[in-house]
Amino acid sequence: MAGLWLMVLGGMLPNPVGAQGQVLRVVMRLSPASHLPYRDFPLTLEDALVQRFTAYLQADLKIRTADDAREALSRLGESADMAALGTLPQADLQATALPGPAFLEIHPRVVYCAGNRRPDRLDSLKSASVRVGAGTWHEDLAHTAGLAPQIAHAGRDIPARLRDLVRTRTGYALGDQHELLLLQRVLPGLRPVLGFGENGQLRWWFADTPRGRRLRERAEDFFTDLRASGELDRLIDAHLAHVYDFNPGAAVTFMERVRKRLPRFLPLFREGAKRSGLDWHLLAAVAYQESHWDPKAVSPTGVRGLMMLTEDTAQQMAVDDRVHPGKSLHAGAAYLLRVKRKIPSRIPEPDRTWMMLAAYNLGFGHLEDARILAQRAGASPDRWLEVRPYLFRLDDPGCEQLKRGCYKGGEGAVYVRRIRNYLEALVWLDASGWLWEIPALAALRASDT
Repeated sequence: MAGLWLMVLGGMLPNPVGAQGQVLRVVMRLSPASHLPYRDFPLTLEDALVQRFTAYLQADLKIRTADDAREALSRLGESADMAALGTLPQADLQATALPGPAFLEIHPRVVYCAGNRRPDRLDSLKSASVRVGAGTWHEDLAHTAGLAPQIAHAGRDIPARLRDLVRTRTGYALGDQHELLLLQRVLPGLRPVLGFGENGQLRWWFADTPRGRRLRERAEDFFTDLRASGELDRLIDAHLAHVYDFNPGAAVTFMERVRKRLPRFLPLFREGAKRSGLDWHLLAAVAYQESHWDPKAVSPTGVRGLMMLTEDTAQQMAVDDRVHPGKSLHAGAAYLLRVKRKIPSRIPEPDRTWMMLAAYNLGFGHLEDARILAQRAGASPDRWLEVRPYLFRLDDPGCEQLKRGCYKGGEGAVYVRRIRNYLEALVWLDASGWLWEIPALAALRASDT
């Protein structure tokens, strides 16, 4: 994936910053903490911020991926205007670029693999192998702590180093807490423990050129406005809060199902995506949350099948066999679209998708009750983050007065949060190539070509 332009909007024009038709060229690490290529909306905080900044500039966006921080910063000037890394680069690399404004505090952590000895103090690391990502500030932190002789890195980025740790179950690694938690969804053996050194400030890096300097000035204005409006805090909450609620135990089961069950159903998810226009990763994430990809699943309330259809929904969608995987998936996808069409088109993505999922779980009427409660309280009924708390109010005292009555709406908020985690995990597994290393999926991919 490294070195490829992943998204192009508009044509390449060498116009000055702020001129109509300009192209913002950004290099990013392929990482759940930096860039995840997704067709419908940004999944990561940095992707969301980069897209907002591009709109602020009234520019078109061109994203290039790099294997690690060192490669990313080496591209500044010639093929990229700025770098968004999701971590901090090594000190010597920082000196080659212009730092932008800080927007997120990041916390370095020691991480070990479950089953290995848990480090109880930093001194215990001096006799162990410690992995770091190539060109990251973790290498500087390790040198400062006297760990340089034990650093195990050979030009590889943080996700690959952490995967090595889980596979070998030996040694330790350094990483940033937010990236470790994001990767824990697909590497459930990771265990972040000790704090390591002082916290850092995440920022973008700009080419040391006249264009780069102008862009940095615009970025300072952009983040000033974003902070003043409260939008920066909302974006951070939107893209990171759900990760802190994810259970590593659930990730163990998820990855086992990815290996053993996804190969059977991936062709079906792809077919469902073609028919419905919904992304296959999203359909797979919904199906996993519903049934763990078990077409014979049955709940105590009688819903059943891959998409856990009720009898009423099955009748509406003309499904005569709820345990038939194809019929269940296609009906579920069609029902998702039916629900989405009811949600006002003025609501932007990804809010409209999250509301679609909540309505699929709760029923559209209960979502509408939550939106009404939000509006009455002065919150926006069109923003998922502002509607979400009111789902938990659907069974408060007095809920009998709601148009659709009382309901345990908090279950819908949890439902959406879990699907978001599964969606992001599947997109990462696909984009990184890790998914296609599973023999059955590698064979499937080979047959496609």
